[in-house]
Amino acid sequence: MIGQLAWMKKKGRLSRLVFISVMLTAVLLHTADVYGASSERKQSGGNLSNGANPLNDIGSHWARQAIETAVAKGYVKGYPDGTFKPNKEVSRAEFVKMVADSLHLPVTSASAGTKWYMPYVSALKAAALLQDSDLGASWDGQMNRTEMSKLLVRGTDDSVRGKKLTDGEALYKSASVGLIGGIADGTLNEKGTTTRAEAVAVIERLSTVRAGGQVDG
Repeated sequence: MIGQLAWMKKKGRLSRLVFISVMLTAVLLHTADVYGASSERKQSGGNLSNGANPLNDIGSHWARQAIETAVAKGYVKGYPDGTFKPNKEVSRAEFVKMVADSLHLPVTSASAGTKWYMPYVSALKAAALLQDSDLGASWDGQMNRTEMSKLLVRGTDDSVRGKKLTDGEALYKSASVGLIGGIADGTLNEKGTTTRAEAVAVIERLSTVRAGGQVDG
């Protein structure tokens, strides 16, 4: 009888240990999901790389592939409402940030009293890709295709890196290698503004040319 009681007590302890072990495992798995999988989704920005939260306004857009690639690389992202706003025009400040981030240039933090975009401007100047004469007076103003071309050409052609470019030279060189293309009326629309979709499309072309590839005009 005493032996049976001892066995039952031992069995009770084992049951409790098994129960505790199961509960601890469940807690650990839950913690891993919260701090592992969830943080991974946050780091990716909920972007298109895992298909979890696709942008909801690029489904049939001509630049969808470039946008998906750009978001996955991390130099641009969508808005909190799940949109990308591909047709929204890009400011000069926004474009230089995209280019600097896409090229992984070293960018310092903005010092007190300076605009958020100045570290990106400084990084591009240090890399001999940007000159003060390239852009219009307002960094908050919209980027046009001629201004964009000067930065793109220096990023792909070492012979003009750090040199001043005329509007004509920049447009010709960028069109020659397919960095920019003509529009429906057959012109390069040199003073036309740049949308978010167009910005990521030309930056992806920049990456391709820098890697030795070719792009269609």
